[in-house]
Amino acid sequence: MGQPDSGRQTRYWQAGQITATAVYAALGALCLLVIVVLPAGGLFHHLPLPHLDQGTPVDGVVTALIGQVPQPTPDGSGMLERYAVQLTSGPQAGQVVTVQRTRLPGDPFTIRVGDHVLLIHTTGGSGDSYYIADHLRTGTLLLLAALFVGLTLLVAGIAGARALLALGVSLLIILRFILPGLLAGYAPLTITALGAAVIVLAALYIAHGVTWQTTVALGGTLLSVALTCALGLWAIRAARFTGLASDEASTLQTYTHGAIDPRGLLLSGMVLGTLGMVTDVTVAQAATVFALRETDPALAVGALYRRAMAVGREHIGSLIYTLTLAYSGGALALLMLLAANTEPLGVVLNRELVSAELARTLVGSIGIVGCVPLTTLLAVGVARRNTRGAVRESGIDGAKASRALEGGRRQTAGWTPPPGPR
Repeated sequence: MGQPDSGRQTRYWQAGQITATAVYAALGALCLLVIVVLPAGGLFHHLPLPHLDQGTPVDGVVTALIGQVPQPTPDGSGMLERYAVQLTSGPQAGQVVTVQRTRLPGDPFTIRVGDHVLLIHTTGGSGDSYYIADHLRTGTLLLLAALFVGLTLLVAGIAGARALLALGVSLLIILRFILPGLLAGYAPLTITALGAAVIVLAALYIAHGVTWQTTVALGGTLLSVALTCALGLWAIRAARFTGLASDEASTLQTYTHGAIDPRGLLLSGMVLGTLGMVTDVTVAQAATVFALRETDPALAVGALYRRAMAVGREHIGSLIYTLTLAYSGGALALLMLLAANTEPLGVVLNRELVSAELARTLVGSIGIVGCVPLTTLLAVGVARRNTRGAVRESGIDGAKASRALEGGRRQTAGWTPPPGPR
């Protein structure tokens, strides 16, 4: 058998490079439009929200406990504590101020000398006053972020850097497009669907490159998002959810005077909550199909689909309980309250606070399960077309065809095998 046509392989490689460049250029323009141009162009005018003058936040460090005296309170005997706090930000940085707080029995919020705290500065008729709002956690968060970035780069290298870049772009799309669009009163489903589509485009092509495999994962993800949207919309209407079960949603509804659709926000949460797991499944499933096809290019379509689905079923099993445990962990306090409730289970399940979370979990799980056969079908069709010609030209099958394909790729990359028997 002769060597693969190096001229043809070179043309394929050049065409691939041109395609990748065009895709990245279009993707960059799209991200620039969504992240910079549209927000700067005044497209998102926030709905009028009440302005709550809660003072100016400043940072400080506790330098001393000046004193503490018992103080009767309705909840029991409290303790009036007075601290000396040195300001570390703002126009009065370096100044030491006195701050007092009443600590109630069983209050887990403790303050020690040396703690970095967040203070609120207010000005009134009696002059400047400060109170401690919370602990300052910026340093801890920055340390965790640095550890995450460093470990990702150490373990994954270039692939990790691409994944971090994709993560950054995804967060910018959420902060600069989805949230402003929702606050401007646009239809939550429309804004979330558009934002999710751009996130998927950017994340997949940045993290995994412009390949047929990534394109298949993209198609599977978009189909799964469409399935999740349709099913979530049906579930919200069928169950007559109001979207106002949480305190945050109720507060937002009050502030915006009902201008934001709470049921649309509930659906948006369903879509965004499962987007990451869906892309994980579609990328893995597409990679499985292409790897199986590359190992045995002569594998029949039905056999390829069955083998890929065998891997997909294992992935489904792990991700379903991962999604359930993730939601359970986020709502652990709520679950404890429900466990202590004496109401019958049937009554508890019909409370929207509970049933909405169950619907969110079930809709997300159905979207994850559905993306496996959809992505597998797409991947089988694309992988079959991409390898059919190589098998026909080689005149062999199985592992020999795989080696022929590998030889063509290496020759394209400029690799030449060492002399000697093959």
